[in-house]
Amino acid sequence: IVEAVALTGMRAWLEHEQPVGHTAAATARQTLVIVSGVSLAAGLALQFLDGPPLAAWAGFLISILTGGLYTAQRAWAATRVMSLDINVLMLVAVIGAIAIGEWSEAASVTFLFAFAQILEARTMDRARNAIRALMDLTPPEAVVRRNGSEERIRVEDVKLDEILLVKPGEKIPLDGVVASGTSPVNQAPITGESLPVEKSPGHDVYAGTINGYGALDIRVTHLRQDTTLARIISLVELAQSKRAPSQAVVERFARYYTPAGILIAIA
Repeated sequence: IVEAVALTGMRAWLEHEQPVGHTAAATARQTLVIVSGVSLAAGLALQFLDGPPLAAWAGFLISILTGGLYTAQRAWAATRVMSLDINVLMLVAVIGAIAIGEWSEAASVTFLFAFAQILEARTMDRARNAIRALMDLTPPEAVVRRNGSEERIRVEDVKLDEILLVKPGEKIPLDGVVASGTSPVNQAPITGESLPVEKSPGHDVYAGTINGYGALDIRVTHLRQDTTLARIISLVELAQSKRAPSQAVVERFARYYTPAGILIAIA
């Protein structure tokens, strides 16, 4: 699956794992876009000031090469599977502009498209970081009372109706009902309440919330994949994975527009 995704010019990795070299690759891509923008600006300035034509041409060429590297890779991957996407259309536009001698136009299109992709990637990273921050709200381990003793085990191994011991200042690992103990619980990560809520036997508590000054014994009512926080994460991921209706219409339109535009341009 990873290799198949790589053919499209994108990357895939195991869920919740940070890909090796991901930050370095993103930094390198941003650097190329910056170089493309600076080279484009230098070329346009030389052209406007009637500077040496060769120097202006060199600036445009550098802008095209640095800004169009990833576009060309994705266009090649799309062409191999007989799919004419936006990357193919942009590459054809750049080649066409070069063919008629409009180097400034080719460089401008290349830079603007690369810059737009950087903005899109940053938006996706922010969304992923938001989900990752939600996942980090719950502790990976929990203290369970078993056979008269306390055991620290993974949250995934906790069973329903087991009793968890949550000490003062600790995060509550799973949804449950207070069996014994009294303590204020900071529920802001889940409910947004500004003040801690006093919890006593019989009160519900949620995974990811923070225990106050008292120890609590909590009877587990929901496993990790069924907690309130897990449902929130699932809803966020579902909302991000769904495309807006207008976006779906545009994509269907592009399937016909791209090849039709190319054919008309050739004609």
